[in-house]
Amino acid sequence: MKKITKEIKYLEPASLGKVIAAIVFGITSLLLIPIFFIIIKTSIINKHFDFKSLYVLFTLVVHPVLGYILGVIIANIYNLFSKKFGGLEIILED
Repeated sequence: MKKITKEIKYLEPASLGKVIAAIVFGITSLLLIPIFFIIIKTSIINKHFDFKSLYVLFTLVVHPVLGYILGVIIANIYNLFSKKFGGLEIILED
C-alpha cells in the first residue's frame, strides 16, 4: 500500500464553528428535549407554568451559539500556530 503524508495548514473558522455548533446542538438536544417534555407534562398536570422550560429552550439556543464562537476561536488559534510551527500531519493509505 502506498502511504501519502499530508499536512493540514489551515482551518476555515466559519466551517469549524458550524461543525462544533451542530455537534453541540445534537448532544444538547438529545439530553434536554426529553427533560423539556417532562417539564411541560408536569406543568400541564399541576396547572402551573414552570420557568424551567424556558431555561431549557434558552439552553438549546445559547449552547450552539457558544459552540460556534468557540469553533471560530479554536480555528484562528490553530491557524496562528500552524503558520509558525507547521500543521497536523496525517497519513493516507491507498
